[in-house]
Amino acid sequence: MVKQASENNPIKVLIVAVQQTAGSALYGMVDVLMAAGNLWQALVREGRERRFKAATGHTLIDHLHNFRIEEAKNSLETTQNAIAEISVAVGYEDVPFFRQLFRRLTGLTPGEYRCLFEPVLQGDSEDNLI
Repeated sequence: MVKQASENNPIKVLIVAVQQTAGSALYGMVDVLMAAGNLWQALVREGRERRFKAATGHTLIDHLHNFRIEEAKNSLETTQNAIAEISVAVGYEDVPFFRQLFRRLTGLTPGEYRCLFEPVLQGDSEDNLI
């Protein structure tokens, strides 16, 4: 008789999956092993993310998004590079997603954010007159 595996122990889940498919055709065994492997990865990732959130107060993906958006903000403040170029440079090949995420995290579109720094990028003409 096969015991129910604890969801908290991926090794037991894998063992039970193998036991339950011992009489199955090879392709069935491969499918179960792949599913068990995916479960293993999900559980390991979940534990890692839980520890990260406990230590930092936010998830790993949120940390990554915040870091990338800060890099983008720096580029928008100091360069005239195209927004699409900045998006790719900070790790977002999907430019519409980048724009949406930027707006969600800053309250401004990348273009609106850049406009706040136009005088800085142009050399602040008032300082040059004094």
